Amino acid sequence: MLHRERGKPPGEPILGEGSSDLRFQWNTSASCFAVSVSSPNSIYIDDLIYNVTREVNGTQETACASVRGFFLTNGTWFGFVGFGTGDVYSPGNMRYVHFHWGPFNYTYEDRPSYNISGRFLMGQTHLRNRTLPPGQWHFVFTGALFDLDHDVVLDKSIQINFSDRCTDLHVSTAAGGTVYALWYGEFDANLIVSKADIFEAMASGRYTFHVDNTFMYTFWDRPNSQGLWRIKWEKPDGSTDILNSVIFYGNRYPDKDETCIQGMGPNGTYELVTSYVDYTPLFSATLDPSPLYFLGVDARLP
Repeated sequence: MLHRERGKPPGEPILGEGSSDLRFQWNTSASCFAVSVSSPNSIYIDDLIYNVTREVNGTQETACASVRGFFLTNGTWFGFVGFGTGDVYSPGNMRYVHFHWGPFNYTYEDRPSYNISGRFLMGQTHLRNRTLPPGQWHFVFTGALFDLDHDVVLDKSIQINFSDRCTDLHVSTAAGGTVYALWYGEFDANLIVSKADIFEAMASGRYTFHVDNTFMYTFWDRPNSQGLWRIKWEKPDGSTDILNSVIFYGNRYPDKDETCIQGMGPNGTYELVTSYVDYTPLFSATLDPSPLYFLGVDARLP
């Protein structure tokens, strides 16, 4: 049995070899939880099960936009495995309008919402039969409600069942960090328009991230119907990374690779500036424009 006993300090390596049952289990309410797995040989995973349960203190009102999942990296390759639910809305509803030009500032919000209370399963991620190449791999598990930042606890249950083909397997853990779960109304922008299933737009939306550990990020929901999208990152080393993309009938045509959309970096201060227009194409009954949601973590790695 490969396991983490309660009370052991994070970061202590665990060795499992030749067992018929190699299993890692952990429960935590930390904002993000990192599990590092290393081996000089291929790492075979029979099952990875990740549950997120939310416990609400009292009754909270929410539009119900949420995400759960994990970032995976070996320092070179990087990806995000995630599942989420869209916010509550009525098709055609003008759910959000904001503009700020000089002394003029106006915000209108009519996003449908409902009350949640108590404790219940937010969702489960279950992967089977995965193989990772030799080396060290970091899993960073997280979850968030995009429009609630208090009085809600997300409990996370992590289980990784390794195949008995694994040898010289080491596992270490680290808990804590900061989660940035931003819906489109949280950006400091000159203009934001959200008309459900019809039109989405943002002009010069800005947000600054102060990162103490390792920064991992993805745009969980993004413009994906028809229009334009521009992303600009100002990074801690003073460099600038810019992506311009044309979206045509659900297909993106970027002018470079999409590391601006999903990536990782060291500690320091990052500034994100983004603009987009996304609308329903003519003669399309299936492509609906999406507002922008951002998920980032300032994660402690073992």
